Parts: sequence; structure tokens; C-alpha cells
Amino acid sequence: MTDTRLQHNHTMAFLDSFESLKRIKDAVVMDSGCGDGFAAHIFTTLGAKLVLAYDPVLSYNPEYEHQHIKWYDSLKYINRICNICWSHHVIEHIDNPVEYLRQLKNHVASSGEVWLSCPNTEHDAAFSLGHIHNFTIGNLVACFGKAGYGIRGMKWLVTPGQLRVRVPVCGSDDWPDPFILKLKNSQHFNVHELPREWRWKQ
Repeated sequence: MTDTRLQHNHTMAFLDSFESLKRIKDAVVMDSGCGDGFAAHIFTTLGAKLVLAYDPVLSYNPEYEHQHIKWYDSLKYINRICNICWSHHVIEHIDNPVEYLRQLKNHVASSGEVWLSCPNTEHDAAFSLGHIHNFTIGNLVACFGKAGYGIRGMKWLVTPGQLRVRVPVCGSDDWPDPFILKLKNSQHFNVHELPREWRWKQ
């Protein structure tokens, strides 16, 4: 069973770790895999103009209902383009992560970003019921690259338990500098050698 308090804490830790407020204010935000609706609720309190909250099992907490949140049980019903797509602890549950990222990309403005977090399993590839993928910063960046994002401009924050990334929809598909540096010597390298934080505060 998911500990919603823990996930709420992870959400706030992500948003508090950089200057998220000025990006969220007056933005259209899509919350992909909205769960109980906590993040959608937080985006409205931070000044989002509209939140498009999607989950195939739509069972949000009625306490989070708000006039600026629209709830959906399928991406196909969302016909608005967002500035920010939020995906919190979803991708590790998805059969085809690259196709999932491609689908999200279709709903984000060319100047927008995907803000995504998932468990960091570089130290502990534990089994968790419902998780069918284990991610490190290496294969997470690779998935975004295969999905056609501008990974050259991506930002990341790696903690012992969490991967947090902000990825531009458009831009160069070249690898970020830390990857290029390592790939000059070998196509196989230890992800522990990558910086834990890359351009995160920018």
C-alpha cells in the first residue's frame, strides 16, 4: 500500500529544492498519474492557472477539488497544451517508459518541461509491488533521449532514494556534458561517477 504522506513529502521536497514558484505561477500544469490529487492541489495553491490532473484510476481526495483543477481518467481527453508536465513516481510502473514519455511530450508546449521523479535504485534494486522498472540517472536520461526530448538542457538532482529531473521538451538531443565526458573514454561507466546535482538551481 502506498504511503500517501511519504509521497506528499517527496512532492514538497522536489518543489522546495529549486525556484519552482516563479515557473508554476500562471502556468498550465498537467499532473500525470495524479493519485489522490495532492500535487494538483499544491500547484493551485502556488498560483497555477489551470491543472489538468490525469490518472487511469481516478480516485482523488474530494478535499483537493478546486475550480482550477480539471480531472481526467485518460490522456486522450486532454486537449490543452501545458507549460509543465508533472510525473511523480509513475514511470517505474509503466510497461513502456519511452512510449509514456512520448505521449507526455504531445501535451507540452515547445517551450515547456517535464518534471519527473522516481525511485533511485543505483544502490538498492529492491522489489516493490507494482514497480516493473528500476532506474538510475543513466537509464532515465537515456529514456528521455529515445523519446525525443532536449536532453542536452536537462537538469537533475540525485539523492540516495530519489531521482528528480526537469527536462525540456525541445532542444539538442546531445548528451549532457557529464555524460559526454564519461563517454569519451568508454560507453560503459559507473553512474556513481556522475554529479549528484546538475544545473538544478538554474
